Amino acid sequence: SEVFDPDVFEFDLRLTADDKLIILHDETLDEITDAVEYFGKTENYPENYTYDEIYNLNFGETFKNQDGETPYKGLRGEDIPDNLRVATATDALSYLEENGEYYYSIEIKNSGELGFKAADVLYGILSDMNLIDRVIVASFNKDILHYLDENYPELTRTGYNVEVFRLYLDSLFDIERPEGYYNFDVLQVPPDKYVVNLGTSKLVNYAHKNNIAVQYWTINDADDMRRLIELGCDCIMTDDPVLLKQVLEEYK
Repeated sequence: SEVFDPDVFEFDLRLTADDKLIILHDETLDEITDAVEYFGKTENYPENYTYDEIYNLNFGETFKNQDGETPYKGLRGEDIPDNLRVATATDALSYLEENGEYYYSIEIKNSGELGFKAADVLYGILSDMNLIDRVIVASFNKDILHYLDENYPELTRTGYNVEVFRLYLDSLFDIERPEGYYNFDVLQVPPDKYVVNLGTSKLVNYAHKNNIAVQYWTINDADDMRRLIELGCDCIMTDDPVLLKQVLEEYK
């Protein structure tokens, strides 16, 4: 299949018991690894285990290829290759930076005190690697985003649901807001999965007028990609980057 080099990578992070940030979307380790078998129970939250404990798991356990096969299922112990074990934020960023210069959208999945700690650890990593100017930090938890505002205002962050809805209402009436009125720089939203339709030229144009980028997720249909591109959006997040590249070629 066709391969190409994207310019932005998006991933989600969760904190371990020993304050490592690992790449994991799901709330528990159960869905994609052999954690239930390995730990002998369900509801295996990563914050309850150390990185070394989690390193023993097979992160390819439930992976399916395009033919629906699970080629890595059943690998255990020393048979698990390194690239199927847990990866940290540092692992991923170091690997990518050794192979190019990219931009990143990173979501903190933890909430509450765990989320605050995750924000602290992430900021330390980004600062050490001189990546602060190339990262957007996202969270569905408004307390985490307010924590970023208070402690790391130099980080670029997304808006949370109330902020998004407020901007949406402002866009309907094209309300003039003073510079700096909005505390966020990026909208990361689905175009049509909320009560209101966020995939409109009115919203995109209003956001741009207020220096806010509009980025849509998760778009896997070619016609949807074309519609959002023609609206003037700034980014499309997809599970099918090859398809997106083919669509983008139509606009060159």
